[in-house]
Amino acid sequence: MNEKSIKEFLINGIRCGDESYTVSYKSLAAHFGFSWDRATKAALEVMLGSLSTMEFNEGRPLISSVVVSERYGVAGKGFNRLAVELGKQSNRGKDEDISFSLTESQKTRDYWKGHS
Repeated sequence: MNEKSIKEFLINGIRCGDESYTVSYKSLAAHFGFSWDRATKAALEVMLGSLSTMEFNEGRPLISSVVVSERYGVAGKGFNRLAVELGKQSNRGKDEDISFSLTESQKTRDYWKGHS
């Protein structure tokens, strides 16, 4: 599991999935053969942050926005912290985090459905 393989998996899911495609953190880890534990969560957080930073630097939406919490159905707090650090999200709060996560995930799906 590395940034490249995660990106390929997410893009494939977006292109083959329905209009509201998301994948849970736990399912993403399981796809690559990892159990869901603290070490996997920490490693995935680093890789997703790195991947979204690279996407941001290329002028694309934050691809990790389609990786969501099973419980809440939106990206986690680390995603929103990164969005603030990158200047994509100005305010933090539960409602703002949810709204930004949903908007960015739709932008991500729209982008990758239309680009190869």
